[in-house]
Amino acid sequence: MLSNNGKLIKKHKLNVAIESPDPLYNEMIDFYIPEYQVKTSDLLFYIIHKDSHNTKKPIGKITLGSHASGGCYEHWMQALSNPDKSVARWHPITR
Repeated sequence: MLSNNGKLIKKHKLNVAIESPDPLYNEMIDFYIPEYQVKTSDLLFYIIHKDSHNTKKPIGKITLGSHASGGCYEHWMQALSNPDKSVARWHPITR
């Protein structure tokens, strides 16, 4: 999800990893963010487990953007510094 000042701007659903104990997500997501909104925007990734009964259980989340901290904030700043390059990085899931 792309949010600006906590308000949802756009959603994008990633591929589903079926029956995988260690799913690997290697997808590129491309959102257009107007320059005047970059300093107040965040990308939120929610990781959800869906069982055979269609029960959804949240596992955790990852936040990249202006309100992130540590490596997630560094990744955001690196991506902004290199707009024409793909910047890949691993991030831990927080609860």
